[in-house]
Amino acid sequence: MTAATAAIGLDSSIVDRPILFTSLRVVFCAGLAVVALAVLARGAGARMAAPMLAASYSLALTGLTAANSPLVFALGRIAVPLSILLSTYVVFAYPSGRVEQRGAARLLVGSAAAMAVLLAANLLVSDVEPVAGPFVRCSGSECPSNPLNIVAVGHGAGTALSTALAMVTALTLAGTAVLVARRAAHATPLQRRSLAPLLTWAVLATLSYAFFLSVRAIDQDAQLLTPAAVATAAIIAAMPLAIGLGIVRGRVFAMGGLEQMFAALGDGSSLADLQQTMSRAFADPRLQLLLWRSSDGRYVDVDGAVVELAGIDPRRKVTELHSGADNLAAVVHDPLLSEQALAASASAVRLALDNARLQRDLTASIAELAASRKRVAGAADEERRRIEQDLHDGAQQGLVALRINLALLAELAADDPESIAPALAEAGERVDKALDHIRSLAKGIYPSALRDLGLAYALGAVVRDLPLEIVMRADLNRRFATDVETAVYFCCVEALQNVAKHCGSGARVDLRASEEPWGLRFMIADDGPGFDPALTTSTRGLTGMRDRLEAIGGELTIRSARGTGTTVTGRVPASLL
Repeated sequence: MTAATAAIGLDSSIVDRPILFTSLRVVFCAGLAVVALAVLARGAGARMAAPMLAASYSLALTGLTAANSPLVFALGRIAVPLSILLSTYVVFAYPSGRVEQRGAARLLVGSAAAMAVLLAANLLVSDVEPVAGPFVRCSGSECPSNPLNIVAVGHGAGTALSTALAMVTALTLAGTAVLVARRAAHATPLQRRSLAPLLTWAVLATLSYAFFLSVRAIDQDAQLLTPAAVATAAIIAAMPLAIGLGIVRGRVFAMGGLEQMFAALGDGSSLADLQQTMSRAFADPRLQLLLWRSSDGRYVDVDGAVVELAGIDPRRKVTELHSGADNLAAVVHDPLLSEQALAASASAVRLALDNARLQRDLTASIAELAASRKRVAGAADEERRRIEQDLHDGAQQGLVALRINLALLAELAADDPESIAPALAEAGERVDKALDHIRSLAKGIYPSALRDLGLAYALGAVVRDLPLEIVMRADLNRRFATDVETAVYFCCVEALQNVAKHCGSGARVDLRASEEPWGLRFMIADDGPGFDPALTTSTRGLTGMRDRLEAIGGELTIRSARGTGTTVTGRVPASLL
């Protein structure tokens, strides 16, 4: 369409300086189309691009006012107010694609109604169509006749209607400049930077068009009229440049804010700090960072409150950030903020999330380590007290009694040496009992089979002594670190003793231990009644098993459910073996 109307303009006999004015019209139409396509290409959507393309097409249609044909001229003249309204709509809708100001909506509706009434009246009752503005300089008999005229009311009435239509156009431009200025006054710094070129264009377009109308009203043959028309047409044609410049200024500002954000973001920054940093860097005090909570598939703010995206102010924009195929976060921000800048900030969000997660994990690990150390120390103290008590009540008492008996035997031996033989035999038996008691204690502290023969043989000895049906498979072909063998041994013993205690002698148990490429693995599975871990408080035995394994860098997993038995699985990394 632009090329067709350009051809009409270049061949027109009613256009002053056809090459210049046709070129300006082409610049406007092509420039606005290019900006619209750029908006689409950067992912802003069709909401903003569609009115731009419509305005470009409608202004191309105004090129029909250069035609000598009355009907074609009339069609082009009808397109003039349409192009003005669509261009005004583009200004008000920039950058979100929505007209958010109530005053702007009223101005558009009022201007459309006034232009429609005045243009219809002029076309129907005047034999001469209204002057088409700075691009077409014909008037009166110089213009093609009006093919839509029904009733002729005289040249004066037609001139008045034409003047009224020009005044409505001027007032529309003036209202546009005022509303854009008001919007910029209440905008964020980013919005003001982006709106500044458009505001400048609106002011200059209003002033130049008003000056052009004034000169034409005073003298249609004035020498100043041509420069005024050229200036007005050139300013109108610069509208795409103003929009494009606004987009570029906004993106440059956003990229600068992104650099500031990375510079201000420290390794220990929290999510709240990141939101504040982003808000300050992008000059958007209402910017909000929402985090994706994968547990329930919802977004939460930095304080943990759930936020529904559907309830966010439609005047704000939501950009979702991703890490690969996974949702990471969402940013509620100024619509002018480019998605490219926000996408680049995803790495900062990811860094902050990793920092927060590491801080939580570190805090939890420190707390768990402190609790584990406290439990281990308590268990060690209790074990020492038990050994002390056992020695006091068993071996110590027997040895004290033996010492007394030996003293008595020494006295008896002086008088009757032969009579002490039975007593010496009894003393020997007491020594054997004391030795057995001490060996039993030593075996509970560190089994000799584990020390001398290794983990597989020590577990085999335990399996043979328990009244359970145990299937054991130990693929362990070498010795491991002492602390590893000790921790795994006692975890297995505790698990087997729990089976014997809670499941009875009829329970069937599967015991497996093997060395894998990644480390040492053991498993004890039974077919007992099981239990519900969520409803069962961890016993000292279960806690001790976990503490033993975690103390050497391993991990213990207990899976159970009522009626399905219990499975205890332990893992120790290869680097610790």
